Amino acid sequence: MPRNAAIPAPLERVDQKNLIRWARMERGAHPELRWLYHIENERKRTAAQAREAMEMGMNPGAPDLCLPVARGGFHALYIELKREKGGRLSQNQKEWRQGMRDEGNCALVCYGFEEAKEAILAYLEGEKLP
Repeated sequence: MPRNAAIPAPLERVDQKNLIRWARMERGAHPELRWLYHIENERKRTAAQAREAMEMGMNPGAPDLCLPVARGGFHALYIELKREKGGRLSQNQKEWRQGMRDEGNCALVCYGFEEAKEAILAYLEGEKLP
């Protein structure tokens, strides 16, 4: 359902929190959702924290979410979540998305909570996704 133009789109982090809450509530119907997790890459850090995060494997452009469940010929689902309005992919995110696809994963960009929720449900049902 399209959002009323007068109501601003939620921040990406709000959509992501809502998506995780929804996934936790849906585990009864879709137990595989217990494996959905966030890949922390976007948090602001001091220079020392950023250096340590890079040493520990942080990689700019990595998708926001991973559902490591095989469906529809894919190994896993990766989602880069963007704001419903105004979200854009960085070059690193584009490269990650293509790399995940090249390795046999479903890698999507979803704009907002509803689009991400529908993509996850479609993936779990084995529907054909782009």
